[in-house]
Amino acid sequence: MKNKNIYIFLILILSAVLFVTGCTIDNDSKATGETNPPEKEETPAEEEVFPPEPSYFEEIGANELGRIMILEYHVIGEEDGRWARSYTSFRKDLEKLYEEDYVLVSLRDMILGNIDIPAGKSPVVLTFDDATVGQFRYIEDENGNLIIDPKSGVGVMKQFYEEYPDFGLEATFFVNYYTPFGQGQELSRRKIAE
Repeated sequence: MKNKNIYIFLILILSAVLFVTGCTIDNDSKATGETNPPEKEETPAEEEVFPPEPSYFEEIGANELGRIMILEYHVIGEEDGRWARSYTSFRKDLEKLYEEDYVLVSLRDMILGNIDIPAGKSPVVLTFDDATVGQFRYIEDENGNLIIDPKSGVGVMKQFYEEYPDFGLEATFFVNYYTPFGQGQELSRRKIAE
């Protein structure tokens, strides 16, 4: 019986010591903010690659969401209308895009994900529906030579590209007329080849 009492007494003393020690370690770690996680096996750390800070993206004006604007035109003519854009308004559209750091890319390149533009620029796609006359028209110059009409969509784009080559010269035309761009079969073939 005496041995049993000693045994119980030792267990109580040991329990009290463990309790006090546990409370002290816990209080010390709370006071210093340190924790003692269980030790893990050391493994070689892989080199972590972090993306640039958000301020970098803001600084270069990055298109972080990857959205690509597509502008669709139908008729390019003398006046603006429901389905029409005057050639002067079309020129202003290009100027606004250029001022806002857009760069032309083709619809094909957008679909294929083949977009290689300078940092800070955003891609934009221009499309023309219905192959109307004002989108791409030839006229005769003073010598009787056929030239692209500077008041057609292609003419405005070509002139803009000559002034701002870094903007690019890309567009997609959706053709659904028997005679695309309305100037006869011979000129239609020439326009499609060009």
